[in-house]
Amino acid sequence: LRFALMDRSGDILERGEIDQLVCDCCQTDAAATERGPVVVYRDRSQTEVRDITVRRSPEGVQSGALLNAQASWSEAVTLGPDNWVIDGCPVNGPAVAARDSQVVVAWFTAADDAPKIRFSRSHDGGRQFADPVDLAGAGSFGQVDVVLRDGVAFVSWWQRGASPGMDLVVQRINADDSLGEQRVISHTDATLPTDVPQMQVFNDQLYFAWSELGDDGGLYTATAPLW
Repeated sequence: LRFALMDRSGDILERGEIDQLVCDCCQTDAAATERGPVVVYRDRSQTEVRDITVRRSPEGVQSGALLNAQASWSEAVTLGPDNWVIDGCPVNGPAVAARDSQVVVAWFTAADDAPKIRFSRSHDGGRQFADPVDLAGAGSFGQVDVVLRDGVAFVSWWQRGASPGMDLVVQRINADDSLGEQRVISHTDATLPTDVPQMQVFNDQLYFAWSELGDDGGLYTATAPLW
């Protein structure tokens, strides 16, 4: 996993390596906090443990330049840990959102062959995270996204729905990490995910975009009011 620091014109000021061994095909995500950027990704150990890791680089934002690329990134914080051992990439990365010093992360795991959607929150810019909250279990496929609005988080993922097919669902997580209402945004006849739905919040609406394969494939969008 590598990074680059660019100025406003796109010139690269600094580049370097964050982690020498990661889960290659799982997408990474990043967010900006008041204390600097945070990066989340699925790490990989020599024994094939593939759990979610968070790293911070506050020095990069505060100084405007990374004078020492290797030293600028924090030590890894492992969420969970789940201890998911899998001899191959699940192609199912985490998602992060941040506001001021709050950071929320959502991810999929199937440790011990038990699929789960998990969520954790930090109040100090990603230095420490609370114990994970499990949002879903059997029937969840992952491919998560997360947004944050006034302390309330919304997490989306694919879930087994009416046969045949899957539902794109969204779970509200209140500011105290209690679970709010879960809603179904859309249904597809596909039996496995082919895309990672993207979710954004604007004004009082959630916006979604994803693609599907097949005869009716293409780009799909949906909206839902915040609840």
